Amino acid sequence: MQITVRSLKHVELVTITGRIDGEAVHEFENELRGLIERNRRKIILNLAETEYINSGALRSMVSALKECKRSSGNLVLASVSSRVLDTMGLVGFNSLFESFADVVSAVDSFS
Repeated sequence: MQITVRSLKHVELVTITGRIDGEAVHEFENELRGLIERNRRKIILNLAETEYINSGALRSMVSALKECKRSSGNLVLASVSSRVLDTMGLVGFNSLFESFADVVSAVDSFS
């Protein structure tokens, strides 16, 4: 797994490439937690190149979403791969997150 974080306007774009499983979950969770601790609470997860996501990563996403919303922020998804979308649907998480077809739409949602 590779994580890339970029600041775009007033949001943080977190792009995940590869699989979020095993030890990668801890790295993913630490990255999200670090952003929130630095008051970066407007987060976009770009999941276009994410091949797989396990239940631990999904829990980390829900936890980060709750923390962001507590401080008038949000965590939204962009370009979710069909495989990840299927996994989220199986556990009923699709309705928890706002999801956008592309990063530009996700960025605009924070305006």
